[in-house]
Amino acid sequence: VPFRNLSFFARINTVSREDSTDTFQNYTVNWSPFPDGDLQFFFTFNELLMSENNEEQRIIGPSLKWTIGPHIFLDMAYNFTLNDSDTEKIKQNVFSGELRLKF
Repeated sequence: VPFRNLSFFARINTVSREDSTDTFQNYTVNWSPFPDGDLQFFFTFNELLMSENNEEQRIIGPSLKWTIGPHIFLDMAYNFTLNDSDTEKIKQNVFSGELRLKF
């Protein structure tokens, strides 16, 4: 956490078996422009590399969390997803949003 309103997260895992190796990478940046964190912006990069089938999966995208009021929350995200292997290649663009009201 280099600054009060900015944080970074990184994790890399490797799983080795007799016939394959899998590597997981996760990176996230979080920025909260207001002191109380009512509005938060995220940027995420996730990657999975699997030696079996020479497969690669990637998810990249921004998101935001906004506390509109004491009981109103808005979450929005956009993700670009890529699945690439010896047998297929799939690209997806996904936009999602959620408005929560608590009573």
